[in-house]
Amino acid sequence: MTPIHLKIEQAAEFYLHTRGPIKETEQLDSNKEPRFWQHPAESVIRTAEGNGEDSPLQIYTDGSKTKRGVGAGIAIYEYGQNTGTLQYKLNKDCSNNQAEQLALLKALEAIDNTRTVHKKATIHTDSQTTLSMLQNSKIHTNIIEDIRRHWYEMKKEGWQITLRWVRAHAGTRGNEMADSLAKKATTNGKITESYTKIPKSAVLRQLEEESARKWQRSWNQTTKGSMTKEYFPDIEGRLKMKLKLTGNLTTILTGHGNFKAYLHRFYISSEQTCPCGEGDQTTDHIIYDCARLKEERDRMRAAVNKTEDWPTSKRNLLQRHYKEF
Repeated sequence: MTPIHLKIEQAAEFYLHTRGPIKETEQLDSNKEPRFWQHPAESVIRTAEGNGEDSPLQIYTDGSKTKRGVGAGIAIYEYGQNTGTLQYKLNKDCSNNQAEQLALLKALEAIDNTRTVHKKATIHTDSQTTLSMLQNSKIHTNIIEDIRRHWYEMKKEGWQITLRWVRAHAGTRGNEMADSLAKKATTNGKITESYTKIPKSAVLRQLEEESARKWQRSWNQTTKGSMTKEYFPDIEGRLKMKLKLTGNLTTILTGHGNFKAYLHRFYISSEQTCPCGEGDQTTDHIIYDCARLKEERDRMRAAVNKTEDWPTSKRNLLQRHYKEF
């Protein structure tokens, strides 16, 4: 659990960035103002599922987020023939959902610029999240509202557009092409960013990462918790671990508890020798030497020796061999 003073700082910074006087309106993907919302009656978008090709114009869209960037891809088919592709790039802190949504919006724009007598098109997406957001009248983020507005304007012009969900990575030609285009867009330095507003989740993640860095600096500087540091020298590693904490495990991790050596320090026990008679009863003795725990230690040693030599560090025991530990 993050220290309370860091959580308070994090909450205050999040408020300032998203709702406070220094709200980053240009960078944050907040909701559109109510005056820009589409009326619910104008937001009923036709959706379907499967690979049915019921329109002469078929558009496949996809989004991708990698460690190197965020991109969107579009593959255009007319009467079964690929007639064009489009690629877009988003800010590196944008989400995969935003990329999926931008691909849909750009697909609508591409259809609107298509010269055809048949004003009928189908847009395919593998993002059920995006389709659900479009149907949810309580969601009014920038791209979602732009899709609703553009779809309605095109409907008034006589376009019949269906948004169709298609299963990802199922071998659908258009979907596979859009997926490839989106992935390539994430690393294409020649593409200018088409969307730069980052979601609140990205702001929160950045603040959490900064809190972890502050916590790590404090952890490095403190002279307390020396035993626990042997298991968790870095905060990030501890935050990623899911531990089922028990009284015995907590005692082992902290060195504080029903160890004779620990109790002897506070004059609670008259002696610090382990009942096995082979040394002081400390954490290290319990883990590595106590004769009374030889059977359990042999099982743990056998598991460790499959990947590394015994004895191994306390950090490795917990993070690599937690089950046996």
